[in-house]
Amino acid sequence: MQKRNISAHETTSLTSKNQKEMSSRQALSPTSAPPNWQHHRSFSSSSSPMLGGVVIAIIILFVAGWLCFCFRRKLFANFRLWRRQKGKLDAAKMNLRHFRLEELQKATDNFSQSCLVGCGAFGNVYRGTFEAEGTLAIKKPHAVSYTSTEEFRNEVKLLSKVKHDNLVGLVGFCEETGPKAAKILVYEYVTNGSLLDYIMGRGGRSLT
Repeated sequence: MQKRNISAHETTSLTSKNQKEMSSRQALSPTSAPPNWQHHRSFSSSSSPMLGGVVIAIIILFVAGWLCFCFRRKLFANFRLWRRQKGKLDAAKMNLRHFRLEELQKATDNFSQSCLVGCGAFGNVYRGTFEAEGTLAIKKPHAVSYTSTEEFRNEVKLLSKVKHDNLVGLVGFCEETGPKAAKILVYEYVTNGSLLDYIMGRGGRSLT
């Protein structure tokens, strides 16, 4: 009986000793981490790809938005340029001359009163002297004479087709945009006066 008791005691001691060793090994083993630490590790490993995907998506959206903005800006600029040039007058095709505003200002002494030859509801007519063309009549309309650029261009196109010995012919035009916007017609200069002068007489007095 004593041997049996000692054997049982030894067996119990060995069992508890083995359990302690196994517990210590599990504690030192990297695979036997606490449950909370394993959960945190799994959450971090699963959230890292998600955060990376979100960052990449934000970068792609930003680049796409910037490219779209640049494209639309360039497209609108090209569209405005196309609209301005759509009905642009071709002086050579109409057999006319395209005058620059500086030329007309120089020829009329900056549209001075000494060069003024006529006034009307539509605008004023000035006498301009050029080196190549000689003396020409420059019709400078009022600011509200033309409602749009298309109206001015249509008038130039129409007058360029009118050719008759008894009519004053259109020599050219001046069209400029921007701060120095100008819409001016340049005609042949009639030295002997207009038809109205012959009908009504000089100074508005009738010849009859």
